[in-house]
Amino acid sequence: MRVLLGVSYLIVAALEMVAPGALAPASGDPFLRSPDLELKSAIALLILAVAASWLVLGIRTRVMALLSVALLLGFAWSNHYIQTGGVWAIYAASAVILSGPLLRFGGGRHALVKGAWQGLA
Repeated sequence: MRVLLGVSYLIVAALEMVAPGALAPASGDPFLRSPDLELKSAIALLILAVAASWLVLGIRTRVMALLSVALLLGFAWSNHYIQTGGVWAIYAASAVILSGPLLRFGGGRHALVKGAWQGLA
C-alpha cells in the first residue's frame, strides 16, 4: 500500500512540475496565480517527490505518510483544486484514506532499515 501511495504521489508531483496546471479541474483555474504561488508550489512538489521516494523505500513510513498527505492537501488547497471539486477532491480523499493504515500500523515488514532507524539517530 505504501508503494502504491508513494508512486501516485510521485506521478502527481512529476506531472505538475513538467506541466503546471495539467491536473487542474476541467473547468479551468478561475483564480489568478501569482509568481510567488508558483514558487511555493514548485517547492512543495519537490518536497512531495522526496517524501514519496522515501515512502516507496520504506524510510520513516509513518512520518513520510503524514508529511506527504499534508503536502498534497496543502498544494491542492492553495491552487484551488479541491474547492472546484472533481478528480482532485476524489484523489485527496483517497490519499487521506490510504494514509490512515500507514499512520496506524507503519510500513510493514518490508522496509529499507528495520526498527524505524532507532539505532542510527
